Amino acid sequence: MGNTVTKLERKVTHPERILQVGSGNFLRGFVGWIVDILNEGGLDSGIVIARPTSSEPRSEWAEQRYLYTTVMRGYDSENVLQNEKRVISSVNRELSTYRDFEAFLDVARNQDIRFVFSNTTEAGIAFDGNDRFDDVPPGSFPAKMTRFLYERFTVLGGSAESGLIFLPCELIDNNGDALKECILKYAEAWGLESGFTDWVRNANTFCSTLVDRIVTGFPDEDFPAISQELGYEDRFMVAGEFYHLLVIQGPEFVGRELKLEDCGLNIRIVEDLKPYKERKVGILNGCHTALTPVALLGGIDHVREAVTEPRLAAYLDRMTREEIIPCLNMSADSLAEYAAGVMGRFRNPFIRHRLLDISLNSMSKFKARLLPQLLKYHAENKAVPPFMSLALAALICLYRGKGEGRTFQLKDEQRFMDLFSELWDAAGNELLTADRARTISEKVLSLESHWGVDLTSLGGLTEKIADDILSIRNQGMMKTLEEYLA
Repeated sequence: MGNTVTKLERKVTHPERILQVGSGNFLRGFVGWIVDILNEGGLDSGIVIARPTSSEPRSEWAEQRYLYTTVMRGYDSENVLQNEKRVISSVNRELSTYRDFEAFLDVARNQDIRFVFSNTTEAGIAFDGNDRFDDVPPGSFPAKMTRFLYERFTVLGGSAESGLIFLPCELIDNNGDALKECILKYAEAWGLESGFTDWVRNANTFCSTLVDRIVTGFPDEDFPAISQELGYEDRFMVAGEFYHLLVIQGPEFVGRELKLEDCGLNIRIVEDLKPYKERKVGILNGCHTALTPVALLGGIDHVREAVTEPRLAAYLDRMTREEIIPCLNMSADSLAEYAAGVMGRFRNPFIRHRLLDISLNSMSKFKARLLPQLLKYHAENKAVPPFMSLALAALICLYRGKGEGRTFQLKDEQRFMDLFSELWDAAGNELLTADRARTISEKVLSLESHWGVDLTSLGGLTEKIADDILSIRNQGMMKTLEEYLA
């Protein structure tokens, strides 16, 4: 088998116009892939990657001239299974902000740089009062970008044309606004002149974004077969799902500069990101969160296996159609179309998504992903949504850590783990009594400090959760589910 250095050939090098902060799998399988396609349509922009952590850039990738292969597989909008392999040539080079901070600042001096993409984890966009202007480099991502922008402002004279377009991909609400606020806070803390803060506010465009694609990373299991098909081995290969979505809340000129017209990509420039965020969180993430405890207690370990099980598929379908979609602020047709696409993504035979991984911090996930719809459904219908309630009861039962001959290594905040341990230890291992099920239901639903509301105040919810806990614990998850679907 040949190696990538001799088999992959760079046919074009684009001028550096994009700074990408971060070099992980998601950015390479999402931003690098998108830019590569946009370059074919005339964007003509190369990426310089700035590694924001102290880890060293990979010399093997430099030897490969920063080329890499993406393998995107799954169902398209026509429900046809796709298997796309692409050599990505959008990345020109990678530098370390820690090993060569001067090289990072030199990128700031390049008047051709126009766009900044980033993905520094959800905790990355945060202010740290310990960062100093003279640090080489400052610790946080916003502090690094403040220093970067100040260098650009100083060298290029603070012209309007030298401003940048920021497209952060961190998974937090209003990520563009959050980054801008942090940068302005650093400018104030460091005593930088008002001309600089005015330039940050007026010459730079901070777009909030919503990104949506599962990028699984290096395809360990399939690597030999893929390499055989391609005729080379690429140790920087990135695999993910075929589906992708990038929603940008920003002015229309951002789309024009990115050359989005007729690009064929699922990228949208919108005035308000909120409905798209609610759609993704409510349907995609909400279904993940609702499915996880029900499927795990039903003896299933992966998403695809769960959604191809008829009873679980029917459960998700009815919950989505009857309870989630009516509580979201977009047209029913567009939501139904999105939901159908989500089910296709869940069935992707190339993605083995472990339900136990999704179960991480499920208490917070239920609050963020399903509780808003549960509350709205109850307010509008004066009734308890049965399928979302069943998901919460199953979650409570899952936190027993065992069930139907299986054990589960769950991870959540210690306060939740302690609470559930206390509740289930008191319940013992025999058949659950109705009184004990009611106690468990009341204890969990009354956590106002977590839910933001005392859920025992919702008429019928305490009784419904208690009944479901009793049924799941005493007769099993799938039998309980069958009764729901009858």
